[in-house]
Amino acid sequence: MERSDLGYAVLFSVPVGVGVSMGVLRMAGGGLTNPVVAGAGAVAALVLFVFVVAMLATGSPDEKREGV
Repeated sequence: MERSDLGYAVLFSVPVGVGVSMGVLRMAGGGLTNPVVAGAGAVAALVLFVFVVAMLATGSPDEKREGV
């Protein structure tokens, strides 16, 4: 895995985490330090980060089918 792969994972996961936090903030009220708001955003960002890293680490199916 290259550094650029991790950069793409962060690039795609952080905006989603922020968006989820803003959505929960509007529903739950309070502030950004509310554990529900921060936790929901962190969990969403972490799940997407792990998903993107896993997809980039395994490669695409087309790479394995070149010889077929």
